[in-house]
Amino acid sequence: MVETRERPLNKNQEYASAARLFGLIGYPVAHSVSPQMMSAAFTAMSIKAYYVPYPVHPERLEDALKGLAAAGCLGLNVTIPHKESVFARVSERTEIAQKAGAVNTLLWDGMQWIGHNTDVDGWWSSVKSDFSIQETKRVLLLGAGGAARAIVTALAKYAPGTRVQITSPSGKAVNWIHPFSRHLEVNFVSWANRHQDLDSYEWIINATPVGMWPNIDESPLEQIDGLHAGQIVQDIVYRPLQTKFLLDAKKQGAKVLDGVTMLAGQGAESLQFWLSAPAPLLEMETAARQALLSDNSRSSK
Repeated sequence: MVETRERPLNKNQEYASAARLFGLIGYPVAHSVSPQMMSAAFTAMSIKAYYVPYPVHPERLEDALKGLAAAGCLGLNVTIPHKESVFARVSERTEIAQKAGAVNTLLWDGMQWIGHNTDVDGWWSSVKSDFSIQETKRVLLLGAGGAARAIVTALAKYAPGTRVQITSPSGKAVNWIHPFSRHLEVNFVSWANRHQDLDSYEWIINATPVGMWPNIDESPLEQIDGLHAGQIVQDIVYRPLQTKFLLDAKKQGAKVLDGVTMLAGQGAESLQFWLSAPAPLLEMETAARQALLSDNSRSSK
């Protein structure tokens, strides 16, 4: 049986203080602003450390994990398409990672990689101020991968009773939604029917990569007539900062939330997990937004 706990209790502190290498694994990773965000955090925390993005093809994932451990990497963030694959490859996971069924953060304790999920609390920190003021909660969640699982886990933890409709082109949500039915009214709807009753949702969240750079003209919703003022529409994609999905929702009068707040929130949770120290959330979000705005400025010239 896999041992689970909220964080490692016997981390090799001498090793941790000497190995100041962190990174991000995914495929692709060129779009990420996590290096700028994490560098700003290290500066604010007066820590000499480096954060490197590593493009890791799915077929080379196991080799990459072994190689980065051998190279002295202390911690990794994990992004598309590896969150669920990494979950299956680690022998120890925290309780929240176990519940989410996905890993987006890894800690090397000197002997093994320990899997954690910071998307859960990172997402909740991005929505809790808006979520708490609504009396009714009906959510349409577009996507069924690792990020979507983290969002459902957060809703079960912090907002039990929420009504959640999940839809995905792959249909794989049916494999994991059932345990959450103890805390949420959760159902799966076909991708073809995702536009039905759009006006009945208080929240619509895109947890797919649809609309992410370079495919900026795409949106997970082809019909937007059901969007309206009073709804909150969130995209966890952050490049571009204003996706087509968000721009369409804004035209219909909905309040929109971009993906940077969640990015900074999960990044801060990762630093806390790696270093057992509070992270400078404001500085991290500011650095991420500045990096995105700078890229937009250069691309428009």
